[in-house]
Amino acid sequence: MRTSVVWSSERGLLAAFLNAPSIVLPCEVSEATWRGTLARLLEVWVTLGFLLFYLMSGLISWKTAALLIPAITFISGILGLLIVPESPSWLYRRQREAEAFNSLLKIRNSRTAVEKEMVEMKMLDQQDTKKLSWHHLLKMIYQKDYVMPMVISVLVPSLAVFCGFGVVAIYLPEVFAMTGVSRDQYWSSVISGSFRLLFNFIGSGLLSRMRRKVMLVSGSFTALVGVASLGAFFYFKEQRYDMSDVSWLPLAAVVMYVAGISGGVLPPAWLVAAEVLPSNIRSFGMGITNTVYTTLYFLVSKTYDDTKVTLGPHGVFWAYS
Repeated sequence: MRTSVVWSSERGLLAAFLNAPSIVLPCEVSEATWRGTLARLLEVWVTLGFLLFYLMSGLISWKTAALLIPAITFISGILGLLIVPESPSWLYRRQREAEAFNSLLKIRNSRTAVEKEMVEMKMLDQQDTKKLSWHHLLKMIYQKDYVMPMVISVLVPSLAVFCGFGVVAIYLPEVFAMTGVSRDQYWSSVISGSFRLLFNFIGSGLLSRMRRKVMLVSGSFTALVGVASLGAFFYFKEQRYDMSDVSWLPLAAVVMYVAGISGGVLPPAWLVAAEVLPSNIRSFGMGITNTVYTTLYFLVSKTYDDTKVTLGPHGVFWAYS
């Protein structure tokens, strides 16, 4: 439980500040061909943190792991940011055209491509929002042209929260412990985390080859089968059936679940949230989306224990399905 609190706190506090800019920045600095793949490498980084924690939990104390892993990721993240140029579109919207041009020169392969992109930014920047205060921007998103993009941007990642993926990631060792099967919960967690990392890479690669809706639907269906199977295992276990012949099912169900979410749902969810927003409200709109997302993430994680008591373990996972 205490490890869950550590990870919930880190995920909640850091993600609240870092999620929106870490999604918007790759979209703004990368070329269109690689935008989806680069944007979703953020999820790969998050998954790597969980996997490191699963690995270390069997080797060192949770307090040491809680200090060591953030230190590793923080230092490497800071070193990476030192060489990343500022967003060209952010600079351009603030009338710093020379700096925007120089920033593009650092990340594009030709001067011709930079000049073409500068022209495109000028065309997209027809509506001047750089001097507007936050309450003026808030009024803008209620205008007819912005309502539907904003609704989609908020709903797609927010609905993904209700699949319970954050809860499973945080409480994964506990979930395996509840199954009561003989398999080692430590190695089951490591195996599940490794598959999550693998499917993060697969999902990021598929973004440039598959339609967003196809990935969302297929990923959701795969996750549904996985988490519903896990709920079924708990149901029959609570009915005192002998589950020794299917002791492999919890691990297989969790792997299928993380494959659907990590490979199909999360990669396009955040990318769609950023892509549907017009460029002049993207940063502000992603801030709203991130606020709703992190609030729901907290509520779903916070209510897990109470929901488990009320509905039983099988009811929780069936509700997620």
